Amino acid sequence: MSERQAIAIANRLGYVPSHAPWVTAKYVLLTQRPPHDYISDLQRAGLADEYPDGFVDVPVWIVSYEGVRMPLSGGGAENLTPVPPDRELNVVVRAENGYVFGAYDFR
Repeated sequence: MSERQAIAIANRLGYVPSHAPWVTAKYVLLTQRPPHDYISDLQRAGLADEYPDGFVDVPVWIVSYEGVRMPLSGGGAENLTPVPPDRELNVVVRAENGYVFGAYDFR
């Protein structure tokens, strides 16, 4: 999967507008041992058996958004707030098949 494809998948999730001022993607190998943040998502998707020991060198794209407006917890459009410049929202996309492991903010 290309960088452009990973960004397109992340954009379709609706976490942030696709016209974010700064969108980057980085190809990395994800290693995360249990208990890991993505286990409940994997269980719902029927993929937990594929990762019983967590993730070890799983190729992913980390799609990062900076300078966007994000809804506050439980809010709608009226509760949008700018992300401070020292924060970013990251979406983790599996490079092999486009499965989205989840999203997290940083800093």
